Amino acid sequence: MSDFARPSTQTALLVIDVQESFRQRTYFRGDDLPAYFEAQNRLIDGFSRLRLPIVRVLHVDDDGPFSRGSGLVRPMAELAPFDEALRVEKRAHSALAGTPLAQWLTERGIARVAVSGIRTEQCCETTTRDASDRGLQVDFVSQATLTFPMRHAGGRDYSAAEIRERTELVLAGRFAAVVGVDLAGVAEPFRIASNQAAAAGSAPPFDLRIAGAAGEVRTSLPVALARIAPLPARLPRDAWVVLAGISASAHPDLVHGRDAATVKWLEAVVAPAVRAGAARVWTVCSGAFFAARAGLLDGRQCTTHHTLIERLAAERPAARVQANRIFVVDGPVATSAGITAGVDLALHAIGEKLGQAAALEVARELVVYHRRAGGDPQLASALRHRNHLHPAVHRAQDAVLADPRSPWTVQRMAEAAHVTPRHLARLFHENAGVAPLDYLQHVRIELARALLADGARPLERVAERSGFSSAHHLRRVWRRLHGSAPRAAAGHPS
Repeated sequence: MSDFARPSTQTALLVIDVQESFRQRTYFRGDDLPAYFEAQNRLIDGFSRLRLPIVRVLHVDDDGPFSRGSGLVRPMAELAPFDEALRVEKRAHSALAGTPLAQWLTERGIARVAVSGIRTEQCCETTTRDASDRGLQVDFVSQATLTFPMRHAGGRDYSAAEIRERTELVLAGRFAAVVGVDLAGVAEPFRIASNQAAAAGSAPPFDLRIAGAAGEVRTSLPVALARIAPLPARLPRDAWVVLAGISASAHPDLVHGRDAATVKWLEAVVAPAVRAGAARVWTVCSGAFFAARAGLLDGRQCTTHHTLIERLAAERPAARVQANRIFVVDGPVATSAGITAGVDLALHAIGEKLGQAAALEVARELVVYHRRAGGDPQLASALRHRNHLHPAVHRAQDAVLADPRSPWTVQRMAEAAHVTPRHLARLFHENAGVAPLDYLQHVRIELARALLADGARPLERVAERSGFSSAHHLRRVWRRLHGSAPRAAAGHPS
C-alpha cells in the first residue's frame, strides 16, 4: 500500500437494506443486480481486507415482506458474507434514526462512513443526509447502491440510471463525496506480470506509473491515492494509457476542472501518439467518457458500464457504442465495462504482449477465470460465451461449469436459471450466441483439452472425466467444433 494513504480506523461501511424483502415489491427488477452486487461485494471485500468495521442495516415493518415474521428480513443471497461489527434494525429511512448506530459510532470515535445498499434515492440518500447533518464525513458510493425504475407522482417514469444521477446531483458537495468503486484492479495484473518476470530472471515487461491532473484523489474506499505524478508532456514509446473510471466523470454537471485538464491532455499528447502507432489506450468503466471527449472513440467500437451505454452513445454519436459487452478492442483503443471487466481487459493485454501462458499465471495469482486459453489465439470457448450481462444465462452457465460431467438437459439448465426451457433457449441465443446444449459441449471440450494437455491419459478416460459417453463421442464433438482430432491438442493417440 505504498501508493495509498493509510485509511483512518475512524471509518465504517454501512450496508443498508440489502435484504430479500425487496424481491416481493412490485417495482423490483433484477436487471441491475449483477453490476450492483459486483460493486457492493468489491466494496465489502476492500473494507474486510483493511479490517475496517462493516455495519449491516436491515429495515423492519409490522407486516408484509419487511416484517420479521415474513422470514425475508435476511441478507440477499448474492451479498458477500462479512463479519458484522454491528447489526441494526431500523423503521425509518435513515439508519441513524431510532437505532443505536449513532451512539455506536460516537463511542468508537468513528467520524466517517461509506454509504451503500438499497435504495439509492431513499434510505441510502436519507442516511447520507442525516449522517452529514450529524457532523460525519460521508462517502456516498453510488455504484454500490441499487434502485429501480419508478413513476413519479406527476406521472413521469424515471429509469434507475436517472434516479441515481439525480441523487448524486443532490448529494454531491453539500452532503457527501460521490465516488465510484473502481480500484486498482486494472493495474494489479500488470504489477503481478512484472513481478513474475523478475522472479524468473527476466526484465520486468511493464513500468507502471500513475499520473493525473491532481496530486491526490479520493477513491470509493476511505483511502486516498496520493503521490500521483503530473501528466507527462510526452509519452514513452509503446505506452499503454489506462483511463480509470470515476462516477462523476460520467456526468457533465459533475465534471471537475482536473477532468477537463485530463481531456485536454488526451487531445494534445495521447491522441497524436495513438494516430502514430506509438501508444494504445485502455479505459475502465466511465473512463470511456474521457476517451470519448478527446475524440479517441470516434469511428471505433467501444463499451462502458451498462448503466452508461445510452449516455455515452448520446454524448458521442461518432463512437460505435456496443451494449452487453465486457470489453471491446478496436485497434489501439480498448474499452471495458468496469471493475472486474478491467481485470479481464488487463489479462487480454498481457496475453497479447507476453503470451497466454504468462496471462494464465497472472490469472491464477489473482484467483480469477482467465478468458483466454493457453496456446489458443481466440477466447476460451467455455468463457467466450460469457461476454454478456444476463443474470439468468449466467446462472445456467455457472451451474454447468460447477459440474460439467453431470447429465445436463435443457430442462435442468432452465431450472438452474429459474426460467422455462423455451425462454432459456431464446436467452442463450440472444446473449451468448449459442444454444444451451452447444454451450455444454464447448465446456466439456475445454475440460477435455485441459486433461489432454495435463498429461498422457487414455482418450476413453479423458472422455469419461469430461462428461462424454465415450471416446468416439468426444472425437465426434471435437471434430465438429474444431475440425481436427483430439490428438492435435497434445499429440495424443486418438
